[in-house]
Amino acid sequence: NQVGPNTILVLNLENGLPEVHEPSSLFRFFGPKTLDLKQTLDALERAEKDPKVVGLVCRLQDQKLGLAVAQEIRDAITAFRTNSDKFTIAYTESFGDSREANEAYFVASACEKVFMQPS
Repeated sequence: NQVGPNTILVLNLENGLPEVHEPSSLFRFFGPKTLDLKQTLDALERAEKDPKVVGLVCRLQDQKLGLAVAQEIRDAITAFRTNSDKFTIAYTESFGDSREANEAYFVASACEKVFMQPS
């Protein structure tokens, strides 16, 4: 897909990220269109090399990503930031108090700036 100049990529992880989509799932046809882990990693790699993309905003919550998925996303954000010299920002309303909060904070730590809703 083509993007316009000065595009900011938004990575919305507020509802988690499936590792794979089930091929027989009716949700695939009637549910919201979401990317799986591989598609997300591929998109971040393409955006890293695309001169029209100027930065990344990662929206987080204390969702359940799983440590392996969090590590993959964190590595991809780190590569995006360091290989392209583009800005990276993480935003969350709260990291929460659960174990899942650690995974979201771990992903956010790959970004150069982290913003959190004051409470």
